[in-house]
Amino acid sequence: MLAITQQLAEGSDPVVLAEEFTGQLAEQKKRIESAIEAELNREEQAALPPEERDRMKQERMAAAEAIAKRELNEYLYLMETWYRDQMVYAAVPSTDHVLNQDQIDRLQKETSTDAGAKITAVERARGLLDRHISDERVFRDLFLALAVR
Repeated sequence: MLAITQQLAEGSDPVVLAEEFTGQLAEQKKRIESAIEAELNREEQAALPPEERDRMKQERMAAAEAIAKRELNEYLYLMETWYRDQMVYAAVPSTDHVLNQDQIDRLQKETSTDAGAKITAVERARGLLDRHISDERVFRDLFLALAVR
């Protein structure tokens, strides 16, 4: 996720990045669903009545959705920590309070005068996702907001 913030800072097209990112999210969700599906023994499942199979399928889909949402929230949290680090480093040019210690070199080179607005944009995106607005729309708008210097 920090690679996306870097690409946005370097001037990459936010719409293209959003399309690529939402495509990756869709692939990731399919992998999660496949992993959950693989956990079930097909022979045992075939022996169950149709209602039970349907219930199990709904449970698997809900589990996959919950895992995908948790990972998505982790991505957003990572973005927030990056922009938080930019705000902290701009206020106090010391790395003592920086969370992303592995990104110190980049932090020293890349500054943002509106890191607070970018954190607000990430928080807004999280709220929209919680209201089930489409990933494509949310990330397009988010990446457009983050691309502003």
